[in-house]
Amino acid sequence: DVAPYYQSAVAVICPIFRGAGINTKAVETFAYGKMVLANSFALRGLPQPLPPTVLRCEDDQDFIWTLAHLEDNPRNTQQFSQEARAYYERFFSETAKLKAYQDLLGV
Repeated sequence: DVAPYYQSAVAVICPIFRGAGINTKAVETFAYGKMVLANSFALRGLPQPLPPTVLRCEDDQDFIWTLAHLEDNPRNTQQFSQEARAYYERFFSETAKLKAYQDLLGV
């Protein structure tokens, strides 16, 4: 159960440079309303616009600097956390998946 780790985290780091499919780690981060430090590859395929809790970092220096200043980041707010959760609900929740299947099947 990873829930306690997400709940206690300030942010999640997603430096992903190869692979296929949707980045589950980023989607889980939105579900918990946390900030996510991610490069473009880690965010590919996600519906736009992304929630304001996404902090883009393209190289090791970006990740290091952003981590060092995380507590003071203006996106570290309850409002932005709620927007990340709303993004998750809109695109990735069970309700969203059910609606997508119903639309696909014409039900």
